[in-house]
Amino acid sequence: MKTILYQLEITMWNTHIRILDESKFVQNMLPHLREIWLQRKKIANALGLSLLGLPLGIFLGVMK
Repeated sequence: MKTILYQLEITMWNTHIRILDESKFVQNMLPHLREIWLQRKKIANALGLSLLGLPLGIFLGVMK
């Protein structure tokens, strides 16, 4: 069983490495995804504030 799992793991890693090496789309997207990952806290803060602002805006619109 260990041998089979080990072979599956090697096959999985070989597939991932081959996809990263051969796919131009993945190679072009990785730098963009890295930038998004590095700015994830800023993005989360902006989305959180916008989610809080939506009910406030609706409430103020109803009160008007």
